[in-house]
Amino acid sequence: MKAHRLFSLAVLCLLCSALTARAAPFLVVHVNGETRRFDISQIASLTFQNVESAPDVEKMRQALTGFRLFQNYPNPFNSETRIEFDLDQAGDVKLTIYDLTGREIATLCEARLQPGRRQYRWDGRDSQGRSVSAGCYLYRLTVNGATSAELMILVK
Repeated sequence: MKAHRLFSLAVLCLLCSALTARAAPFLVVHVNGETRRFDISQIASLTFQNVESAPDVEKMRQALTGFRLFQNYPNPFNSETRIEFDLDQAGDVKLTIYDLTGREIATLCEARLQPGRRQYRWDGRDSQGRSVSAGCYLYRLTVNGATSAELMILVK
């Protein structure tokens, strides 16, 4: 089991070092004599099997990107919802709302922010102040080029 724990730590170290080096971030995995290389931007999740303790996926994602985006609350919502995120370091931040066709609805934040927890509220209005229709919306957080997104539901 010790080798499995070392493997998961090695994966985490490779992921972190690839991102901080600002090179093209790749995950290199060597198991049973086979070496495979994965583009980190294409990895949606990591699953460790036969490992005594796998790393927390959210902690790993936060270590890679330097931020963590939380699910909005309440969700579904009918008048207003709260969107929170944590920044591990200062960065250029953009928090944007999109409809499911990909059309930008509103930008809640576009600024250079210092580390810490941030909270923004969205009242179901577009950038011109008009109420949008009920439905599913996507909110996307971009920090220094890394992106995370979540879905939310507006009911009326």
